[in-house]
Amino acid sequence: AYASYDITLKNKHWWEQVVQVAETRYGVGRGLQADVLQAQVELGRYLDRLFQWRQSQESVQADLNALRSQPPNTPIPRPQVLQARPLTLKLENLLKMAADQPRLQALKAIVAKQEKAVDLARKDFFPDFTVGLAYGLRESIPTRERPDFFSSSFTVNVPIWQRNKLKPRVREQQARKAAAQDAYQAAVDRLNAAIKDRFEILQRLADQIKLYGQGIIPQARQAAEASLAAYQAGTLDFASLSQNFIALYNAELKWQEYLKNFEGTWAEMEWLVGQELPRIGAVG
Repeated sequence: AYASYDITLKNKHWWEQVVQVAETRYGVGRGLQADVLQAQVELGRYLDRLFQWRQSQESVQADLNALRSQPPNTPIPRPQVLQARPLTLKLENLLKMAADQPRLQALKAIVAKQEKAVDLARKDFFPDFTVGLAYGLRESIPTRERPDFFSSSFTVNVPIWQRNKLKPRVREQQARKAAAQDAYQAAVDRLNAAIKDRFEILQRLADQIKLYGQGIIPQARQAAEASLAAYQAGTLDFASLSQNFIALYNAELKWQEYLKNFEGTWAEMEWLVGQELPRIGAVG
């Protein structure tokens, strides 16, 4: 919102020059009154856009303050200007990072737990041996002394209900284990697909940012400057002049949109892999 406001303000200053040139040409009888009126209308549109971007800034500020449990008008420092950054990430490295993602580790722990549950259920098929040892104290009576004694015990619990009780219990734990493994694998597949999707979006945005920053915007700026000089000299019509300035304005807004989307997708990628990704410095 800040960047779009600045772009609109800059283009408004450009268009003020157009209005002056149109009025000068009309004043000396070399231009049309329609050109002057159309230039003034377009200048008014830039003013309207400035109001909209200002209101957008205030709306976002109110939303951010609501998230921070602060009053809506609490000042928030202006964010840093978005800059183009090179895409240095590699898909294979991102997929490796995602293997340690906390949500996947939680599902993997559930799988390990169910594996232990299956092992414990299978152990119920084996006899259960219990060995006991005790020491007894006895009171002596007047007619006879009663010495203390040791006692021992040995019991065997034989599982004879394998078909009716033990086998269904094992099958139940095996089914839970299979469900946990399926849930883990499904989560891995969804995560890898999301990472690949965001990576492709980052690649596209990086190419678009480079195209606009190094190609379309410089060319549009040169065309706008040249068209203003040509219109002032009377070698270009007003419609072509207006088209060139609008093309420059739209290109600069589109470039800012690509920068914003790049940073937003980058943040989504960090959430997917579960860690912060290294940022390389901005490029021109």
